[in-house]
Amino acid sequence: MLYLSSGADAAMCFKATELRGMRMDADDSIILQFSDVASLTNGSPAATAEITVANETQKEVMEAIVKELVFGNNPFVVIADEVNSVYLTSNITACDAVTFDTSAS
Repeated sequence: MLYLSSGADAAMCFKATELRGMRMDADDSIILQFSDVASLTNGSPAATAEITVANETQKEVMEAIVKELVFGNNPFVVIADEVNSVYLTSNITACDAVTFDTSAS
């Protein structure tokens, strides 16, 4: 399970297999795209999380996430927890948003 939280009332936890991809959004931002989550999100077919990373470290952060998914032993992976200031790697500095997209297909 992958856990991301951008605040006390904004969190998501999905199976790692629901992670469809990661993309750079800016010099210091990565968007994680989840799909096939309609049964967990009141019908929303997709969800995203935006994390802030140290400037120009998107590749390193994406690699750290993939390595944890492939080689890690923890069934519950905290990628970014804004409430408790816990991050998978020190290059992740914040979780800016978790969003459920009702228009995605």
